[in-house]
Amino acid sequence: MERIRINIRNADSRVIGPIATLRGDAVEWTRLEGFQHGHWSFDLPSGAVIDCRILYDGRAQDDIRLADIAALPNARRMMTELVDPGLVRLTKALVNPNRNQAEDFEAGIGWLFQLLGFAPVHVSAMSGLKDEPDPLVMGPTGEILVVECTTGVPDDVKLTKLVSRAARLRENLRNAARTDTATIVIGMLISSRPSEELATVRVRADEHFVLLLGREDLEAALARTSFAPDAEGILRLWRDRTLVELLTGARKLSDK
Repeated sequence: MERIRINIRNADSRVIGPIATLRGDAVEWTRLEGFQHGHWSFDLPSGAVIDCRILYDGRAQDDIRLADIAALPNARRMMTELVDPGLVRLTKALVNPNRNQAEDFEAGIGWLFQLLGFAPVHVSAMSGLKDEPDPLVMGPTGEILVVECTTGVPDDVKLTKLVSRAARLRENLRNAARTDTATIVIGMLISSRPSEELATVRVRADEHFVLLLGREDLEAALARTSFAPDAEGILRLWRDRTLVELLTGARKLSDK
């Protein structure tokens, strides 16, 4: 049995490394009906979908994907696929929009947030509000995302406008609550351009604690909609870069 290995990985490609690895000689085996049966239990992240691979002497023998009933399917995606089977139109609008699809890109970002478990309001879709934030998004624990979308590379004007809007909203919320406990307001730039084209603006965005998502982030988020909505996990992933700066620079998003 020492030649048997079982590798457990999260089926979500964003998660790096195995969840667990089992050696066959660490299992208590029981012979039943001519076969050896082993029992092994371990804890999984909430709502995880896992890929299990069984190897013998280093060679793969079988693969299986397992999911808790709560993890699949994503009801929000199933609902959306009634009008966009396979999310073909949404994917095209987000990762490869043409010059005339800026409004489709903005609307698609709102769809994507909804599929991921957030609560978006597409503010700029309302007549007379074209110059307001594209969507305003409520996060899983009350955070508010002020989002600016573009099919190009964001310029300094767009970044400055976003930082100003986020600061104004943060102040308005603080005054309305009449408390020192401020709602976390996060500025977010979303572009359909690939990450290598966003390197310069990313530096400036990080200086203002603005999250910047590019094409690769959108592709990963679209893939994630196959699983149960996990807005908290997605937002944590997007904030990782900023959190590193917070830990080393001792500056809080709510104080920005």
